[in-house]
This record gives sequence, C-alpha cells and structure tokens, in this order.
Amino acid sequence: MCGRYTVAIQAQEAADELRAVLTIDAIEPRFNLAPTEDAPIAIEREERRIGLARFGLVPAESESPKAAGARWINLRAEGVATQRAFAESASRRRCLVIADGFYEWKREGTKKQPYHFRPVGGGLITFAGIWDIWQGGVGDETKRIPSFAILTTKPIAPVADIHDRMPMIVPPALRDRWLSPDEQDAREVIRAIQRAEPVALEAFKVSTKVGSVANDDPSLIVPLDDERLR
Repeated sequence: MCGRYTVAIQAQEAADELRAVLTIDAIEPRFNLAPTEDAPIAIEREERRIGLARFGLVPAESESPKAAGARWINLRAEGVATQRAFAESASRRRCLVIADGFYEWKREGTKKQPYHFRPVGGGLITFAGIWDIWQGGVGDETKRIPSFAILTTKPIAPVADIHDRMPMIVPPALRDRWLSPDEQDAREVIRAIQRAEPVALEAFKVSTKVGSVANDDPSLIVPLDDERLR
C-alpha cells in the first residue's frame, strides 16, 4: 500500500514538467503526507491543471467524507476498472498524483524500520490515481470536496524486498495517455503502464519519527546510513 509519501517539488516545476496550468499558488513542502490531507494532483478536462484534492477517495454517493474516512486511500490497479464503485472514475476521472517519494516499513526483529523510496537521481514522480467529487450540505453550507485514491500494483526492486504492493508509478511517456479523456479503456492503460520500463527507484532507511503524522519536516528523509537499495 501507499499510506505516506513526500512532495517537496516546486509548483511551477511540476507544472512545467507536466505541461499543466496551476490552480494553486504553491505546493506546500510535505515530508509525511498522510490520508485525509490535501495533496496536489493533475487532471485533464478542457485543459490540464494542477490543484488540491483530499487523499482518500470519497465517492460521490458516499454519505459523507467522515463516513468514508481513510478507507479508500489505495485501490488495487488490477481490479479497479471492474468494481462498480470505481469503474466510472477509472474510465473518466484519472489523475496523476504528484510526489517525489514514498515510505514503506519493513519488520526487522521486534520493530518496523521505515524506508524512503525515491527516483534514482531525485525529481518528480507521478502515481496513477482516480478521483471524484463529493457534494453535500444545504444552502450556504454546501460543500464540494474533490478527493483521490492511489492505485497500487505488484512491486519492483527495491520495493519487493520490503512490501508486497507499491504505488503504480506512471512513467513520463505514458502520462498523457493516463490522463487522456479519450482513453476510456482503463484496463488497457493500466496494462500498458505495468508492461512499461519502470522508473528506477532507490531506497534507504530513515527515522522512525515518520510513524507519527505530527512529524513533517526534512529530517524525515535524511538517510540513517550509507546503504542504498536499488
């Protein structure tokens, strides 16, 4: 799964790389982004744009965001296009979740050791996601909440040594296809991503402080030693 990740890239840098219009002034640097918090995503309608959405999908038919909670932060890529609750979003509401790394934990003896995964050489990565908009309330109290889930897939090295799932990373060459509203066969696009040359990742041990969502600063991604997994 992918429950915590990092995004400290500049908004204009992300917009330039993704050829998108910014609907936010900045991307707040996050070193421990957690479910139910707002995070930057890119979507495509009349134009490609970057905005904020809640991490943790709240389907439009949900009773409320509180009722949905953090239930759908991750969805398995292999089945999302055929599940009734998510098929329409998979077909028509796909997004790129903007990030520069993510965390997974490995049990080592009696404790769980967190690792930070990032592209070799650093830079932006994009997770495959789906989104929806929940609307509720009455009159002036009406709320409109965009939200998203990250799709997960079978792990590649070095994630496979740590966890049995990982976020599905959309390589640069397939970002346009993933976002395209004309590409409605989600299963075929997912298969194309899974068959593509994966983005090379590296991983290293980091502080157990990342286990608390109260901690969110650059010290969380400082390697504990010189060891790198690739």
